[in-house]
Amino acid sequence: MILDTKGMLSTRLFAEVTPLIVKAVVGDAIAFPKPITIQKPSPSIDGLLGHHVIDLVGSGLTADTIREAGIYSVTDPKMIQNILNWGISTKRLGAAIAFPFVDLPTDTFSTFARLKPDRPLTNRKYEQPRGVGNRIYIPRDAVHPLRTPNATIGIIEGEKKALAATQSRLPSISVSGVWGWQKKREKDKKGKPIGERVLIDDLAGIDWLKRPVWIGFDYDEIRKPGVNHACAELARILHNHGALITIIELPPGPRKADGGPSKNAIDDYLVRNGDASLRRLIDEQVNPIIEPKSLQEWREELKLARIDSLRKREINLCRSPTGSGKTTADTAAMLCVSKSLIILPTHNLCREFEDTCGKVGIDAVAYPEMSEKTCDDYETAEKVMNHGLSPSQAICPSCNYRETCEYQSLLEIAEQSAHSICTHQRGAMSFEHLAEGREFISVHEDAAEFLRPGLQVTSGFEHVRAVADEVVAEIRRSHIGHDYNRSEEYFFHLMSEIAVELTELVRANETCQLVLPVSTTMPRGCDSRLWKAMSQLGTWPPGEALRLVKAIAAGEICELVVRVDQIKNHNDSKTKVHKSICAVRQTVLPITSPVWLADATADRADIESLIGGRSLVDRTPLGELEQLHPIFQIATDVKKGTSKNKVAGIIRGLLPKLQYKRIGVICHRLHVATVLVEGSGRIVRAEHFFGTASRGSNEWLEQCDCLVVLGTPRVPPGTIRDRLLKLGLVGAMARPEEETKWENDYWSATTLSGNRQTVRTPAYCDHDWHRAYRQIVQSELRQSIGRGRAVTEKGIPVIVVTTENLGLKLVECDADPLTDSQKKVLDVMKDLTAKGTFEGPEQKGANGTLSYRETNGTDLYKDLIEKCSVNSHAVAMEAGVTERYARKILGELARKTFVSRIGERGGWQLREPRTISSGSESQS
Repeated sequence: MILDTKGMLSTRLFAEVTPLIVKAVVGDAIAFPKPITIQKPSPSIDGLLGHHVIDLVGSGLTADTIREAGIYSVTDPKMIQNILNWGISTKRLGAAIAFPFVDLPTDTFSTFARLKPDRPLTNRKYEQPRGVGNRIYIPRDAVHPLRTPNATIGIIEGEKKALAATQSRLPSISVSGVWGWQKKREKDKKGKPIGERVLIDDLAGIDWLKRPVWIGFDYDEIRKPGVNHACAELARILHNHGALITIIELPPGPRKADGGPSKNAIDDYLVRNGDASLRRLIDEQVNPIIEPKSLQEWREELKLARIDSLRKREINLCRSPTGSGKTTADTAAMLCVSKSLIILPTHNLCREFEDTCGKVGIDAVAYPEMSEKTCDDYETAEKVMNHGLSPSQAICPSCNYRETCEYQSLLEIAEQSAHSICTHQRGAMSFEHLAEGREFISVHEDAAEFLRPGLQVTSGFEHVRAVADEVVAEIRRSHIGHDYNRSEEYFFHLMSEIAVELTELVRANETCQLVLPVSTTMPRGCDSRLWKAMSQLGTWPPGEALRLVKAIAAGEICELVVRVDQIKNHNDSKTKVHKSICAVRQTVLPITSPVWLADATADRADIESLIGGRSLVDRTPLGELEQLHPIFQIATDVKKGTSKNKVAGIIRGLLPKLQYKRIGVICHRLHVATVLVEGSGRIVRAEHFFGTASRGSNEWLEQCDCLVVLGTPRVPPGTIRDRLLKLGLVGAMARPEEETKWENDYWSATTLSGNRQTVRTPAYCDHDWHRAYRQIVQSELRQSIGRGRAVTEKGIPVIVVTTENLGLKLVECDADPLTDSQKKVLDVMKDLTAKGTFEGPEQKGANGTLSYRETNGTDLYKDLIEKCSVNSHAVAMEAGVTERYARKILGELARKTFVSRIGERGGWQLREPRTISSGSESQS
């Protein structure tokens, strides 16, 4: 959107600009200037063609490394045919680089070699001999570490990468493909592999016991679930052989012209950053420095960091966990300054912080919440807000209740207070005014909506135009025959022109970024004039539409995009097109005051993007805060669409495994009622994800002995696009869903007993989408987990039921639902056991009768466990099912450890299910 020479918006000029911007957004080819690099001459190496030397040197390999590896060029097709055991001509491959393999026992070159041809086949870069199983590639300098017990070794895919790592004093071996470490598996009739995974002979012959091993597969341009699966399974199998596994996370390569990240492998990283940086990258992940700290030590560091920042005027990040003392640290800094500003997500949290300040002698005041309790004309005020205006600006100056208005009185007190507290929303709307003169500013929890608030509008621009035109007309009517400030008129005229443009643009057929127009200063009394015009016309624009147009005219927008989303209906596979105008405002943080962004779930790279690329200092204390209460994870996927019956079954199956009497649950909104009904008597509180009740409250600790976080709070693609736009990744936001690929992915987990387990979970294949998705979802999960305050003495244990990778240790059991049939049979078992029904009618009542009173009326088994056995026939008769069906259900219950079979004919006994407790299972 641009202005013509008369200062008015021009559709003609805009139409010329748009295609260029579309190309920039959707990833058409753009000519970026290439950096000038000075190419070093490649060394001449006997036995290698010049372009092969260039290839090898391009991976960071030195001439000495290349010579020691015995690498050579093969140009004779017959020789290539013999090496590869091909029965057909190999002329189509051209010349090839040959990588001879070393036999570990003899430390000599074998006859086995892999080739990298100049003209590779379309589905692979390398060729290896046919009819021969997979081998591992061992650089000569990796032979000694492999023969040395407990010596660290890396596993990479690709000969050049293994050589590059080993050359950098990181001894490594290479597998031939990410699945090249396993022997061929047995298959079923449909060709699906079903056999156990077994290491190839080369790997099986290595002593893995207590050997540190790192796995460093490539960072590909697109996330590949198959690679992640292979990596997780390799980690699991090597762990079973006694290895100590670390999976290396390589950073992305530089951004490409289309905005996406480029590939980054071990050799790429070496070339870009040098061998010292590569060693540091690997060492920091294989040997992390974990310094355990007590809560007292941690809190003291937080306080000192806050106070020290007062003289530095930097933007600081604090990722300290919930309950670790961020609020206490803020009050320590507030005591050292005369004026401060604290920004929190909700009014409830603002009031809690206000109370905390009062307890330590700080006279802080929270900005009031406009409601029926504080505003005598709230109905009108609410209408003003719904149509995009500020009540304080639009109606309060002329309100009949102004003199006695509680809201205005509280607002004045807050504005005059030396220490003020406000919500994210208020902070985003008027931060410059709020921050003026403040010597300390602290923003708590996810600050994305504060730092870069977004607007999304689908319609209503024609109503905005009508209102703006009416304001222009009123200004002209009221100044007939008089001179007046035409800048005021121009602002509303600009609003009208912008509204006209956006009315047309929202009909676009593809996503594109817009050039922002020249803006002007918003006049005093703007909202009052707009409200008066609305009232006179009886025209009521949607609030977001008016806010957007007004913000564009005032120059408050930093990103403006026409967004066209293709939304697929998964029920009927039909696609719905959703068109909107999206915008982002940038909250500019001051350079004259220290600012703290305190969020336990923050990602540093994201925060740097959200603050406009300014420098950020991470002042989270180093080390690891001692966890005083356990946090367990059960790898079961509970989605928003999971049926209520299945959720009820999960609760039925989970409660007997928990030793706690008062349980709180945070779950999906649609599951709250089911959870409360099924857990009646033991589940004392249930709230939903993304609700304010699950945040920042100590009530969970007062009401509950244990907290269960049940489910994965996934978000729709539109929410991902909103996040990407806030991060400034417009190209990623514009990618169609078919390119982002939502499919099953895999990760490697560690269980409480120290075993490795491969977990399957859905994920995006697009890196940017995956990163945005994880930040949103895991932030909500960690916020929910934080309600348990596991780092404090008064905290409670937390059980998290999700397949997301949260870095937690897994309980070696799942949350399989207890079905209605299983519950019915289990209840029958309890009834018959309690009544003393034994195997065989002649034994009935032989040992007396157990009454329900002896179970204390609870749903626990301790008074019934192994009291007597019950036969299948009795269970079938009582349950009203066939004996065969009863045996089937009893077998299922036995696998879930609710019952056990006593021999072939001894019947069934109740047993105590495997429990999840805070005892020996608690994670370190």
